Parts: sequence; C-alpha cells; structure tokens
Amino acid sequence: TPNTHYGAENIGLMLEGCKSIYFIGIGGINMSSLAHISRLRGYRVGGSDREQTTLTERLKAEGIEIFYSHDSENMESYDAVVYTVAISPENPEYVCAQKRGIPCISRADYLGYLMLGYKNRIGVSGMHGKSSTTSMCAHTLLSAEKDPTVLSGATLAEMGGAYRIGGEDNFVFEACEYALRA
Repeated sequence: TPNTHYGAENIGLMLEGCKSIYFIGIGGINMSSLAHISRLRGYRVGGSDREQTTLTERLKAEGIEIFYSHDSENMESYDAVVYTVAISPENPEYVCAQKRGIPCISRADYLGYLMLGYKNRIGVSGMHGKSSTTSMCAHTLLSAEKDPTVLSGATLAEMGGAYRIGGEDNFVFEACEYALRA
C-alpha cells in the first residue's frame, strides 16, 4: 500500500472537524505510539492488528478500542484512517474507508502532520541503528533539559515507552525504511 503525499497542511484540512482516528496496524511500535499521541491530542482512537501484544494491551488499558481482526465493520464510527504501508491494498478496512470516502493517511504522512508545529525536527534514518541513535538523541536532549517530544522504534526506559510528549521546540523521530521508499 503506497505512502500518501498530502503534506502536513493538507492533512490538517482533511482532519478539520475529525473527532476519531482508526489505525490499521495499530500494534506496531510506531503505530501504537502515534495512536497514543493522537489520543493525548483529544481524538477518540481505535484500530486493528492481527494479534494481541503488550503494546495493544497498553492501548486498550488507556481506553483505545482494539480489534484483533481486519474487518470493515470495526471502523463503523471513525472519521479518518491512518495505516502502515505494510498492509495489503486489499485490506478490508482500507478498502472500506476508500469506498466510504474516509480520509486515508499513511503513517509517514501523518507523522509529518504531527510534527508541523515543532521548531526543530530531527529524523533518524538508515539501515541499522535507527532506534539506538534516536534513543541517544532523546537521552541527550533530556539530559540537557530541552524537553523533547520523541517517537522511537524501541522503548527507552527513561521515557517509559517508545514515545514521549514534551515541549514544542524539539521533535526527535525514527524515520523507518517505509518512509524512505516513497
């Protein structure tokens, strides 16, 4: 499934009046972090994945609706969809959202939208060591009391997870290999 290239400002317009977001592939480390952040921003959040994990259980404990199957009925009352490009274009939820005219936004594009208001955006990309390097950047900024917002591909003990909401000056994120393709 391809990345979208709407851009942050257009996504802002697409989400105007949106009250709920559905995440297809919510159980991944990055997608679960985006779901957490979206919930903290006031959206009603739900999503699906193939299996139950500690990440999906944490989401569920925070009041996020989790489905362990990909079924078009799961997303009956959602206004927008964020998906990982790892899903099949035939995913029934993705197909249903497109047929219903629900905005479908790729994970990478949505991440760009979330970063729009930050002064400094630091993306870590590459073949190996992205999570470690993102964690080192986060640690350095935390040690310097710069209050970063962080979205990593691995949990970091001093953040208590794979993401952290901080001030609006510094956003450190792991740019996964999917983001580099498109």
